[in-house]
Amino acid sequence: MSSWSPTGWSVLLGASWKFCWWKDQGGLDFHLDTLSRELRDQYEHVLRAGWAAKARGDAPIDQSWSTRDNKGYGKGGLWSALTLYQKKAIVAAAVFKNGTSSIPERHVGPSVVPTKVNSLIAKWLVKSPAKITTDAAGTMAIPAVAYTSTASLKIESMHSFGNGEQLLHADPNPNTSAVVYEVTMDESGTRYLTVNHSTWHLDQYLMLAVNAATEVQNIPIYYTIGYWNESQPVPVELVKGKNTLTFTRDGFVPANVAVPMDGGDGGVATRALSAAGSNELSFGVTLKEFFLYKSKPDVRPPPANYMPKPVPNTSDYILESPSTSCARQGIMDVPSEFCAQACTDVGNNRKFAGIKSTVNVSGCFVFTEGPEDRNCYFNSNVSASCVNPPCTVGGIIVAELCLRK
Repeated sequence: MSSWSPTGWSVLLGASWKFCWWKDQGGLDFHLDTLSRELRDQYEHVLRAGWAAKARGDAPIDQSWSTRDNKGYGKGGLWSALTLYQKKAIVAAAVFKNGTSSIPERHVGPSVVPTKVNSLIAKWLVKSPAKITTDAAGTMAIPAVAYTSTASLKIESMHSFGNGEQLLHADPNPNTSAVVYEVTMDESGTRYLTVNHSTWHLDQYLMLAVNAATEVQNIPIYYTIGYWNESQPVPVELVKGKNTLTFTRDGFVPANVAVPMDGGDGGVATRALSAAGSNELSFGVTLKEFFLYKSKPDVRPPPANYMPKPVPNTSDYILESPSTSCARQGIMDVPSEFCAQACTDVGNNRKFAGIKSTVNVSGCFVFTEGPEDRNCYFNSNVSASCVNPPCTVGGIIVAELCLRK
């Protein structure tokens, strides 16, 4: 994605100009032309050379030329080539070795019609306070950026268009993704928690631990097509005085997932996230705020195919003996999006360590010895299986994690 400003064209999102193109024109040729056009007097020479090339019937240059792969060179007649190198020469002369440039900026005067630009710019420069508030009905609003601590390096606070701040959370690992909030209650009791969130991706979950609880509640973060929407309410038990709400994440996006593409009516139009046979870490989710209601709110549920797949109960996970496998026991592998949770739920200080690709074990597995003893991984090779247990990865015996039913 590129954009123009008074200082010229620049790439805002994506790779640099040498990786860009539009139809038959490469990014480098486009950018060179836009720079040279700003030097009006000298650009006349470029135009005259181009007219001469057309009058002579010269073959055109290849506008997709690129320093990335050195393709597109050596094409075009003499005057066509001179046109290109005239542009290169005047731009090179205008850009100095110290990084400065004599290419003039465009002067953009005031708009001839009323706009919101100035008010939006002024608003953007003001950072909103991350303050927890309570309204007249007793509903507590907790800005996502008002956290007291975090164990993750993969979260980022940013301005939210319109008002406030938002938190981009891109860490799906439950061992490192904790974000902690402190709330003070006037009285103990049940509150109903919702999350105002936005995501383009499926099968997202937040896991909530309240105060010193060892068990977590799973909060489904459904596919919102990028819009802000509240999650379905979940009950939480809070005590009088200070409470801590610790949110972690746990999730993977399986390969070949069909993403709903309808406008919210639960239709059947879909597109594939990935055609590859590998699995990827789940994507980021953006959090705006959390709400704690005194009574259960009526939040319109999303279409069923926008909701993440149900999380198995803790009792549904089983760590099989290395001498067998899920397939031999007639039960299913733990799905990729629940491998991390299964790893911690089966206990004995096991922790999820990421994704590996191997040929000798199926799905979610754990090392039983060696330097990675108790580390769990998900095998991204979907065609692999444990044919003759005990199976090994890197010469070390592993065991499979399965669903009991």
